[in-house]
Parts: sequence; structure tokens; C-alpha cells
Amino acid sequence: MAKSISTWYNKEMSYYHAGTTIKETRERKKIAQEDLCYGLCSVATLSKIENGRQNPNRKLLEALTQRLGIPLGLYNIPITQVEYRRYQIEYEVVRLLAKGGAKQDEELMNLLREYESCSKGMDSLEQQFYKTRLAILHERKNELKEARSLLEESIRLSIPNFSLEHIHTHRLLTRDEVTILINLARIMYFQNERETATSILYSLKTFFEQQTSSHELFSKIMPCILFNLANYEEDNGDFEAECSLAQEGIDICIKHDKLAYLDLLLFQKGYALAKLGEFKKAGYYLTRSFNLSLLKDALDRYEQGYSAVKEEFGNKIKI
Repeated sequence: MAKSISTWYNKEMSYYHAGTTIKETRERKKIAQEDLCYGLCSVATLSKIENGRQNPNRKLLEALTQRLGIPLGLYNIPITQVEYRRYQIEYEVVRLLAKGGAKQDEELMNLLREYESCSKGMDSLEQQFYKTRLAILHERKNELKEARSLLEESIRLSIPNFSLEHIHTHRLLTRDEVTILINLARIMYFQNERETATSILYSLKTFFEQQTSSHELFSKIMPCILFNLANYEEDNGDFEAECSLAQEGIDICIKHDKLAYLDLLLFQKGYALAKLGEFKKAGYYLTRSFNLSLLKDALDRYEQGYSAVKEEFGNKIKI
């Protein structure tokens, strides 16, 4: 039995039709149908959606709107019980991954098993979500080869001709595609393919700076990109670049009220300032990082960071 994604919506008001919004946005941004739907659906299917002759399923609607850089919005799209359950599982999986920590791994694995088994099959976008999160769990266990293989399979489910050499040519990306590329870059960095990994993240940074992505996607993903880039610049010994990237991330977190990476970015800024000899400023940022970590109940993160700073800088920094 199908449910509506907006069953609460007031029926006396006009419905927002997904196809109309997609078509108007695509035409306004001068995006060809072939480019928007590449790897997601056929041009014929997109045309039917745009003209109101076919409803996209939930995952396809998400992917199309994300590539266009617009919020999902409120649309009267029917979804099955299986789709609705998978939607619930996706939300919980993303929440647990953002929380971090090995304690959640078993729960995450159980959720992914349910995601896979709650129907006889998954469409390509559901497979992409499943394989990407499974890859992240492999990465957490330091099973980098398995994780990388899953990520490479996953990205080609929606970008069949994907190649790292042409990453800068992709103008339209979904949230899952960006997630795949960030994690692929992390793994490549750990596998000593550092130049390529850094290039991927700088390409993603440019992508978000040049695209009119939805504020929600930008504010959630960009701090993660900047955090990883700042780490890489720290490894390269470029503490001025680390400081600049961390500040950019801090500004985005504060502007959009996003706390997920704020304590980490504050720590990076403080550490970079300390390496540059600006100990008073470093203490300011590190203190705020540690206080936020405690408020978030991230005690392990606080203890590791505090110990590392005290060991390296001693009493030069007042925290």
C-alpha cells in the first residue's frame, strides 16, 4: 500500500508538482536533460516526470533535486511501505555515522542488513546508499581495500563513465556522490595517493563554491571537505593553509548553525596557530574546541586533543 510523502498536506491548497519544479529549475540553469538525468534515468523518463505524466520514486526525486541544487520540498509523491521503511533506515544510519564511534558499528550493520533485506531487490540508488555506508564501516575497521572497491562500484551506479582524471568536469552531483568522493579521497590518502586525494577534495570545494547547491547540502558537506583538506595541509606542514581552511569551515558552521565539525575545526585552527607561534590565539580556539567537545559528550575526542596539545606545547598555551 502506497503512502504519500506529504499525507499531512492541506488538500484545499495547491499541490507542488515535482516535475514542474525540476523542469523550471533545469531550464533556468540551462542544464540539458541528458546532463541532469545521466546515470539516474532515461531522458524519456525525465521528460515524463517534467510533464507530470510520471511520478519519480523517492530516491530518484532526491537525486534530481540534489543535482539541481534545490531543496527536496513538499511533493505529493506516493511511496510504498518498503520505500518508507528504507527512508527511516537511511535517516538513522546517517545520524549514527555522524555521531561516530565504534559503539555504533554493530547497530549500523544491523540497520544495513535490514535495509538490504526488507524487499527482494534494491534499485541502483538504493544500492548506492547501501554500498557507500557499508564501505564507511569497512574503512572504520581499516579494511581499506574492501572499502575502496565498494566506493568505486558505488559511484559508477550513477556515473557509469566515472574517472578520477575527469572529476573536475562533473557539474552535477548528488549528496551520495559527494559522500563517495570524500571517503574515496580519505582512503586514497591513507594509501599514500596523497596528491590525487587532495585534488579530489579541492575539486569538490570548487564545485560547491561555483554551484548553486541548496544551503542544506552546502552547510552539511562543506565543513567536512574543509576539515579533511586542513588535515592534509597540516601533514604537508603548511599551517597557514590549515589555519585558513579551518577558519572557512568555522564560518560556515556558525553561519548555518551546524555543530558536527565545529569542535574539530576549532581544534585545527588552534593547533595551526600554535605551530605558527601564536600561542595566545591558539589557546582561545583550543579552549572553545575542548568546551564544545565536552558539551557534545565527545570525551574521547577531548582527552586525545588535550593530551596531544599539552605534550607538544606544554605551558606555552593556556587552556
